[in-house]
Amino acid sequence: MFVAADADGTATVGITPYNSVDLVLNVEAVDGTSVSAVSSFDILTLLPTGNVATLAWWKLTAAHKPVAPDSTGHSHAAPLSKDSAMTCLATAAPDGYKCSLSVTGRGGQALTAPATLPVAGNDGGFSVSTWVDLAKCSGTCVALAADATHTYEFALKYQHSCQANGRIGPCWKFAMPVSDSPAATVLSAASPPGSARLNRWTQLTGVFHAGHGLLTLYVNGVQGGQISNVPPWSAPARGRVRIGNLWPGGTAHDWSGRISNACVFYGVLQSADVTLLFKGDSAHPHDGCAALFARYP
Repeated sequence: MFVAADADGTATVGITPYNSVDLVLNVEAVDGTSVSAVSSFDILTLLPTGNVATLAWWKLTAAHKPVAPDSTGHSHAAPLSKDSAMTCLATAAPDGYKCSLSVTGRGGQALTAPATLPVAGNDGGFSVSTWVDLAKCSGTCVALAADATHTYEFALKYQHSCQANGRIGPCWKFAMPVSDSPAATVLSAASPPGSARLNRWTQLTGVFHAGHGLLTLYVNGVQGGQISNVPPWSAPARGRVRIGNLWPGGTAHDWSGRISNACVFYGVLQSADVTLLFKGDSAHPHDGCAALFARYP
């Protein structure tokens, strides 16, 4: 990774750790064909208060902008592509915002740029959340996901046909492959068949507890499904977050509707945190991502 130096010869690199493992930063100074010796720096990563920290937060409310900014300041901005756009409604969504990301099923998305480290890592605990309003979907439509190298890290999604306990119908899912392989088995925490509805705002929150191997899906602040024996695996070299699509992009799993207020956290959110995500608080009414960012910066 090359970083341009300022006039005084200094350079700044933003690094947001996605786990508590210490890091080693190796640096070389390059001036034309002249390259300095390598300098190494040990970076000590400390656990945050409550063992939870906000890794990224996209409000998706800035109308008519080509890029969705990261409101944490961690530089995980997500440029928009193809049919994705920021548009505004006459009435606000339940998160309090009138504007949101619109994707119309033609392969669009908001995709974070490559970073020094992945936004989130599924070799440890992490949590993800977003508000969704799906207009139509005849198969699988993904609201929020992150790339691995050969597959994806996780996906919050809608599935048109789910089957469980003798019932068949649409459901919400929080899915994670068991390894970074195109042929890897995908395990999912799913809401009951028939529970997912089109054309209404719904909040989805997924929590991965790596220590217990648990994937938990919450729908509108209430646990909708859980699955155990999910193995953690090493975070990939990519780790780019896709809002409104699944790796590697295209129309196969594209969203068709609206998405708002997406946020990603290091650590395992507790039930009280999920409730706060759904409802917000007095300082941040309806805006759960803002409320949790204030609690876990």
